[in-house]
Amino acid sequence: MKRFLFLVLICMSFVSVLAQNFNHNEKIFKEVALKLSIDRENEKAIQYLNIINTRNDSLIKSLKIDNEFDLHRIGAYYFGERNFAIITGRYQFFIVNLTTNTLKGPYRSNAKGKRYDAQSGLVCDFKIFNNGQYLLFEMRDFGVKCFKLIDLYNPLEIGAYTLKTKSLKEFYFFLDKRDSCLFNGIISSYEFNRRDLSLCKLTSNFLFQGYHLKTDDNGLIIKNQIEDRYLLLYKETESNREELIVVDYEDGKLLNKENDETLINRLLNEL
Repeated sequence: MKRFLFLVLICMSFVSVLAQNFNHNEKIFKEVALKLSIDRENEKAIQYLNIINTRNDSLIKSLKIDNEFDLHRIGAYYFGERNFAIITGRYQFFIVNLTTNTLKGPYRSNAKGKRYDAQSGLVCDFKIFNNGQYLLFEMRDFGVKCFKLIDLYNPLEIGAYTLKTKSLKEFYFFLDKRDSCLFNGIISSYEFNRRDLSLCKLTSNFLFQGYHLKTDDNGLIIKNQIEDRYLLLYKETESNREELIVVDYEDGKLLNKENDETLINRLLNEL
């Protein structure tokens, strides 16, 4: 009997630990002496994001988060000219401004398509890029998504150029209009590991920054897409000359005028 009671107590303790792990999530930011703590009593209870001053363990602000089934997590954060963190849910994310202690969201990608199962549409592997100006993440079965964070209270999604066919390593090209006719070109790749999701890898870098690209009278960029792989853009130089830019978003690179001259000429002939 004593042995039975002992086993029952062990099981109860184990369940209690699991409940605590499920209903509590926190992250300490030593850089700004803050702690974010996400708590709720049970699966149906309202979640609260608590912003805590770690110098004296005092509560700065408590913010209510929507009542999704899964517990939200601290997905990414940035400290610099602005201090903020990304709170992630199942299909969406919030932005908490750690300077003003305000919470905005939820935000969702505009991705459209068929969801195959409960995993489809999950958001994960969040990365903040270029000094807090961009947020990138993987959306299961929908690929990499990119949001511009110039205005933290109004994040804007940037559309992607990518292949229609799926592979274990995919490239995504994002063309972001910065000011007037100035554009940034971002290439992101995602390596998917079926056996161990913790080994999935999202990387991003610029193919170009601050390029003055040619636009029409309505301010829309002039471009040509060929073979669902190449994107032709037209850069205006300081000497008012036009320079061809070819993005290969299957291999995640810009074509080189000398090394890829034959291919570039073939693409121009297809226009």
